[in-house]
Amino acid sequence: MSAPGQLARHPRGKLPPPLDRYKETIPMRPDKQKVVNEQWDDARIRSFLEKAPLGDDENPDYSAVLYAYRSMRPDDFGRFIEMFVAAGRDPHARGQAGETVLETIASHRHAGPFRTVLEALRRA
Repeated sequence: MSAPGQLARHPRGKLPPPLDRYKETIPMRPDKQKVVNEQWDDARIRSFLEKAPLGDDENPDYSAVLYAYRSMRPDDFGRFIEMFVAAGRDPHARGQAGETVLETIASHRHAGPFRTVLEALRRA
């Protein structure tokens, strides 16, 4: 057993290798490039109308809006909401916790543009 303030030694008397060394040996996947501000076409946005609910007992309209919020940029989210409402869906549906998506994201730091889209629907 090592004394307080001393590092434990490896059973063979050597200190364990520094973990930072292993970070360098894990290669990043070259086929996974970071995508920023990708433009979504209407077909891709429309596909979110068909997403399965986030749980067996979850409201499908609440799930679709929340999933779109988590996945889209604000401009694409606005286009999605237009399609969503045109399809007769309810953007103010409540989830299991009794909240609308607008209420769920009220405290999210970067949700301002998304809240603006949903709040505009309330005024309309």
